[in-house]
Amino acid sequence: MLDSMIKKAMPTRAEVTDVANAIYGTGNIRMYANAGKKITFDDGINSHNTNGAIIVSNVGNVTFNDSVTGNTIEQQAGTVNLNASLGEGYTLKAGTLNINAKANSETVISKAITGVGTGTKSLNFQPVSAENSSIVLNGDVTGISSMNQAGGKVQLNAMMNGIYNVNGGE
Repeated sequence: MLDSMIKKAMPTRAEVTDVANAIYGTGNIRMYANAGKKITFDDGINSHNTNGAIIVSNVGNVTFNDSVTGNTIEQQAGTVNLNASLGEGYTLKAGTLNINAKANSETVISKAITGVGTGTKSLNFQPVSAENSSIVLNGDVTGISSMNQAGGKVQLNAMMNGIYNVNGGE
């Protein structure tokens, strides 16, 4: 949904062009959530446009409940909850990324998570339980201000650079 559709019945020509470019794979997908607002994606995002990116520019909260493949994600601010697998890289410029594993499932991060710039960057791993869920990191994790694990199982198959706090779990 376009932000203008909250206030007006019809989007502008520029907004229609932006959406069309994102759909046809010639541009980036931008997501905005104002302070105190939430955006939730219950269905997966699968794009064959490997040149495009999902850019999250928000001060609110964005949640992905199904897998994201074919696009990198660039988070510029706010909080992102990743409750499913990620097939491409993730760039964190500022804000908090929560990677969660649902009960009886495995959340796989296939590529690198990279912190860039001077903003504060937090990465939290939140598996539901040690026996039934896990988070698997197959890409390097670098440039993150703080990383925290709140129980459960996190499997690291690559390099991690930074301070890592484990509060229970393995």
